[in-house]
Amino acid sequence: MNRKDIEKIKSGMLRGAYFIGATHWFPIERITKTIRIEPNYVWQQKNPLLMEVPNFPKIDWGYKLPTRIYDSIETPACEILEIFWPLRHTIVPFVQDNHLRCSLDIELNICEEDDFDLPVVCELSVETMKKICDLNTTFQITHHFHYQ
Repeated sequence: MNRKDIEKIKSGMLRGAYFIGATHWFPIERITKTIRIEPNYVWQQKNPLLMEVPNFPKIDWGYKLPTRIYDSIETPACEILEIFWPLRHTIVPFVQDNHLRCSLDIELNICEEDDFDLPVVCELSVETMKKICDLNTTFQITHHFHYQ
């Protein structure tokens, strides 16, 4: 992320993201072809020493929503699920057959000098949690600290 992007981010801004990844080498194109969604984030392990470490991430196929202000993590989680929930009958067997992993991430931005006092509710509804589980997907909240 460059300096100009960081200046646009304020505390409390959230981004929902969905990742399909592997701890072994796996072609990103095959994920895209199977689920028929183009990733807007791709990561591949470049460190040759880490490529040899078992159970260490090697690739990530990702789809990230824009960063926006939300008052709850429920909203971006549901926005991601609106995209990937209809594909569950394709995603789950594909991930299981290829020993991949899925995660739904909520990125919470915190800026050092902001006077942002809108609380972000860190709670998911039972329905949302059931969908995440039915997608055989993990859930995590990551914090991004921005120092200006």
